[in-house]
Amino acid sequence: MMNRLGLTTLGSRRQTAKVFMMYRIVDNLVDINARSVLIPAGVHTRGHANRYIVPFTTVNAYQFSFFPTGIRLWNGFPELFVITSPSIDVFKTMMGELYT
Repeated sequence: MMNRLGLTTLGSRRQTAKVFMMYRIVDNLVDINARSVLIPAGVHTRGHANRYIVPFTTVNAYQFSFFPTGIRLWNGFPELFVITSPSIDVFKTMMGELYT
C-alpha cells in the first residue's frame, strides 16, 4: 500500500533526516559543536575522504542515538559527489537520485 501511495517508510525518512543533519553539522550550517564526536578517520583507503570514526559504545541507548547512527550512515555513502556537494539543495537532489 505504501508503494502504491508513493510513501516511504518511517525508518527511511528518519535515516534521510539524519543524513541531512549530518551534512549540516559537517558543513557548519548549524550551531552544534561536534568536534568531540566527529573525529576524522585517519586512513582513507576505502570510501570517501570525509569519513569519521564511529564512537565506541557499550550502551544501546547511546549506540542507537544520533551521532553513532548518523556517522555510520554518513560513512556508508559510496558516492563522493554526494558528500562534497556545494549546497544543501544540491545534496538533497543527489540524495534523491541516489536512492530512486
